[in-house]
Amino acid sequence: FQHVRGRFFYFYLGALFSAVALDGGAKSTVDSLRMPVFRNFHITVPSTEEQDRIVTFIETHASRIDDVIAKTERSIALLLE
Repeated sequence: FQHVRGRFFYFYLGALFSAVALDGGAKSTVDSLRMPVFRNFHITVPSTEEQDRIVTFIETHASRIDDVIAKTERSIALLLE
């Protein structure tokens, strides 16, 4: 993990790992993750510069989406009044 940015890894796992972990048998009567799921999870590691650009892109767009959600929620609250 010497060449992996923490935020990049966070977004990467958030976007892909849950789909991989829950697809095809990670569930039984109790949610669980077994070692084979971790061993078989592949991660693509771009250059640190590209990781930084990806993180900036995600955070910029997530901020815009959060703003739209907040404005929509305010509008709904006003309409309900």
